Amino acid sequence: MLLTRLTFFLNAIIAATSLGVLGLVFNRQDELVLSSSMPTSAEPNWSWESCGSSHDLIKIESITIADELAPGEKATITLKFTAQKTVESGAYAYVTVKAGQVQIMKKEFDICEQAQNHGVAIKCPIAPGAHTIRHTVELPKEVPPVPFDVNIAGYSVDIEDLTCLSLKADFRKHK
Repeated sequence: MLLTRLTFFLNAIIAATSLGVLGLVFNRQDELVLSSSMPTSAEPNWSWESCGSSHDLIKIESITIADELAPGEKATITLKFTAQKTVESGAYAYVTVKAGQVQIMKKEFDICEQAQNHGVAIKCPIAPGAHTIRHTVELPKEVPPVPFDVNIAGYSVDIEDLTCLSLKADFRKHK
């Protein structure tokens, strides 16, 4: 049950991040924005970085989570990206998830199918240009107090590099 709920949460992130759609800069002070070009003074319990190249078909501009990630709470994830060319159905992502030092999942996901199955507001094919997606998920109460590392490598149906992300979330209590 816990693994199923964690997998649902991860699938929602996967659908959003692999499509390259995390991040809209908000004006409200209670929301945190992380961008590869924008420093932040807050100490969030999550972070991301691109592990892709300048040739990726999806350029992720920013990832926003409205509040700190907390077990049993809702998390609104927003992402902003630019598609360099059309992303067709059949695009996929290899996802590896570690809880602490233990690998708990290594799986291939159909990106468009995951987006559709989890109600993410984007449909394939994704047209070239700028896109923004906002999606809310509820984190399971049973999320263990450990750091998670999620690595996502996305590819087009033609096996072109789509995007690559390294996401970290730390559910340990910090003083």
